[in-house]
Amino acid sequence: MDRRVSQAKDAARTARRKLMMGYALSQDSQNPAPGVFIDRSAADVPQPQDNGVASGFSGTVGYAPMNDTNQQGAAATDNFDSDSDIMAVLGNNGAANGGAAVNGRQKPNLSSVQTQNLRNFSSPFLAQVVAYMQRYNVPFEHVDAWVPSFMPNTGEAAEAAKEQKCRLCYAGSATTDVQVDISGRGAAQAMSQEEQNNLLAFGDYSQKFSFDVGAGLPGRVYQNGVPTWEQSVQNAPHHHFERCGGAIQWGIKTVVGIPVPSPNVGRIVVSLYSRFDRSKDQELVNKLVEEFTKLNPSPKWKLIVDIGQPPPSPPAPPKEEQPTSSAQQNGDASATAATNGAKNGRSNIDELVSLLGEYMPSDPSSPYASYLPGFMSLRLLLLRSMRSANEEEIVRILLSSFTSYSASGRTKSDTAVMLARDFMYLSQNVPDQQQNQQAQPQPQPQPQPQPQHQPQHHHQHQPQHQPQHQPQHQPQHQPQHQQQHQPQHQHQPQPQPQPQHQPQHQP
Repeated sequence: MDRRVSQAKDAARTARRKLMMGYALSQDSQNPAPGVFIDRSAADVPQPQDNGVASGFSGTVGYAPMNDTNQQGAAATDNFDSDSDIMAVLGNNGAANGGAAVNGRQKPNLSSVQTQNLRNFSSPFLAQVVAYMQRYNVPFEHVDAWVPSFMPNTGEAAEAAKEQKCRLCYAGSATTDVQVDISGRGAAQAMSQEEQNNLLAFGDYSQKFSFDVGAGLPGRVYQNGVPTWEQSVQNAPHHHFERCGGAIQWGIKTVVGIPVPSPNVGRIVVSLYSRFDRSKDQELVNKLVEEFTKLNPSPKWKLIVDIGQPPPSPPAPPKEEQPTSSAQQNGDASATAATNGAKNGRSNIDELVSLLGEYMPSDPSSPYASYLPGFMSLRLLLLRSMRSANEEEIVRILLSSFTSYSASGRTKSDTAVMLARDFMYLSQNVPDQQQNQQAQPQPQPQPQPQPQHQPQHHHQHQPQHQPQHQPQHQPQHQPQHQQQHQPQHQHQPQPQPQPQHQPQHQP
């Protein structure tokens, strides 16, 4: 019998909590201010069968703090006939009647369980804030935090990823165990279980809100960086206090917003709530700003993976394929290969420059000090944007050597020294080799034998009726050929062909 009575009480309290939240969200969503976002689910909407329950149950809500694992289950549960549903709604905290029996097991006092779960649910920062409030009798009973987060705008996913907007999101709440009377002086008194439940329910209700910068009380405090003290918020319009529906349901009358510097997000907003109409105390506000700043809040985010399937995207219109010739394809392929080769060469040069700078010997007593000119000259050569053909050839050889040394498993220091040594050798020998290659073709011109044999050939095979043509053609062509290909040291024997041409003029 006691078990069924306990279950009925738990079900009634949970239903009232859901009903109160539904009424509060309905009132707040009727005319929300711009930049205020309310996340409403189907379980938050009041059901028609709940009309017989009055909307003023602000003092009889049996609410237990919810963590991340039981929050969704509590919001979507409508059947309170089974023990599992009740335990899921209450977060495995038992009944709210001071240790009522559930499932035949005696539960401890709910106050201690709620306090323990509250410390687990809240962040360490909020736990320190609550500890300070209780230690120094700060006249507020509830606190929550709002942190900036970049969220994509509504619309296409690709466009939303480009345009992200900063929004203040709920980051947890905590409730004290004691309260200070309306005068703000005197010793603190313990709050009743009913009063704690109301404040905890208000925290669960607040997490459905988020604000743009400059919108709502947290958004204004975040934008201006100035604390604010608001009284009689239960009677304030929506543009002045966006959660007046929840303030009416759970008896919130005074709100104080405090900006707190943060090392990783710049600034967060801490809001303090009281069920009494507190007069403004600027000295207290300054003290709270100073103390909360010392706590150095550093919010962190949890990764939540949405398993839902994305909406189907409309099929893209088919593209008309234009025939491309093989010449165009080959040209594109060669251009792509040239671009990739240039990128790879640039990356290899950058890597080689960093390697030379890292292992350049700076100690004169180092065994590699003799290679210091090679290190410096090669590094400066690689850093230059304009190089001669000779220098480009040296760079190409050294890049090939660098690739070979790296592939052979040599250490970076050995590779740097070997490249500096190779550069010193190439800079001395490559110019000499090129000069020798340019000088070799000059002593042996191929057309040199032609001036000696060409007149003899005409004497042997030329008919007698062509002497008038030969003197006109041969003297004009042959001396020009000798001037182009004859070396400088053979200019003296140049009169030798003159006796050979004379027999052609005698006939």
